[in-house]
Amino acid sequence: MSQRREIKRLPSAVSTFIRDWDPLDLGDGTSDEYDCLAPQLTSLLVRDATAEELASFLVVELRDHHECEIDRGFVRLFARDLVNWHARKS
Repeated sequence: MSQRREIKRLPSAVSTFIRDWDPLDLGDGTSDEYDCLAPQLTSLLVRDATAEELASFLVVELRDHHECEIDRGFVRLFARDLVNWHARKS
């Protein structure tokens, strides 16, 4: 698969990854509540951001946009998993 095609599919895959994580505990795994995070996370992943950079983005975004205070350690674990997942796909 071409790199361009893979990048086009990445936001959808990232959305699925976030829904599976479900930091707001929505519980259904199908909510589009997290889809707004996918483009920014995709951009960070494509630019080889670190897990800490992803975690920082997520903490701010979840706090400001979703009005959710979330444990930074919990977010770091997710960010690390996301970076590792992306590295395996690349």
